[in-house]
Amino acid sequence: MAKRAFDFICAALGLALLMLALPRRACAAVLLLALAWHLALLNQAPTSAYFAQTLQIWEQGRFIRFYGLGQWLGWLWPYATLLYVLLRVSRREAQT
Repeated sequence: MAKRAFDFICAALGLALLMLALPRRACAAVLLLALAWHLALLNQAPTSAYFAQTLQIWEQGRFIRFYGLGQWLGWLWPYATLLYVLLRVSRREAQT
């Protein structure tokens, strides 16, 4: 198992080095594809049994603490990143 994880890390580092040669706009397009793939996988995953249990014992007010903030940030960051990168890709490049 550790060998396979090491292989994936090496592959990711190799891809990251290849991305250094690409212009910013192409890197942003690759990021959009990776985020869309990530969100598709995430949205198809079944809900956790622990999450269902948490919802059953949830009391109003206890959720709106630091855990709630972290949960909301965890849900929203991919969409905020998608919006930011879409705006960056759609903007015209400055003439130098």
